Amino acid sequence: PSMRPLELAETALSMKNGAFKADDFWTTFEVIENGELERPLHHCEKILEQVLEWSALDSPGSAFLLMKKFPEAKIMTNSKDLKQSIKGDYLKFSDGSSKLLSGHKFQDKYVVLQAEKLLLYRDIKNTKAEKAIQLTTVKCFLGLKKKLKPPTNWGFTVYTDKHQWHFCCDTKETQVSWVTNIITMKFGSDLLSKGVESKEAAVVVSRGGAMSESTKVPLYNHCSNKPVLPQ
Repeated sequence: PSMRPLELAETALSMKNGAFKADDFWTTFEVIENGELERPLHHCEKILEQVLEWSALDSPGSAFLLMKKFPEAKIMTNSKDLKQSIKGDYLKFSDGSSKLLSGHKFQDKYVVLQAEKLLLYRDIKNTKAEKAIQLTTVKCFLGLKKKLKPPTNWGFTVYTDKHQWHFCCDTKETQVSWVTNIITMKFGSDLLSKGVESKEAAVVVSRGGAMSESTKVPLYNHCSNKPVLPQ
């Protein structure tokens, strides 16, 4: 019940007779919406707690866990107070509302990440935010639903049980930076544990064999007892 992402990754590699280098940064991802959205799990999250939440999804059987290399997960900052760091940029935003005219679903907003909140402004000159999203109860996923017809190939989704907010980025680097920064600010620590490099190095010594770029580990839906992780 207390297994965390690094433990699961090590278990998966052991099952596959796999090995990885210290700088490979194997990471456990939660994947939902038929593979359209995925998020790297923070090192302190408990795997079972995340899986149990799948019962609230529209399609629980399409959710699965994925282990793959995520070099962007390396230690990003030495800041002592990660929850107070600030990030701001123009992004294209949509709340998924059908009230917006077709072709104008995504609008330019100046987005600021600060003090455990995601703040949306009409532009950089405004001092009052149009929307403030508390990070304490959200999950942040890489990717956007295809049905939204996003204007770029890169984006992220801020997700709760009742709401979804969609953001488009100009580059993959910007996309990954926003997601990792949001996760880091929410938990107040880096995505990976600072002890992960030494643990990964130890696995290389004790286990041989080759490993593919990603691997899925079968778990079972707690309601139906059917596999929810495709082989």
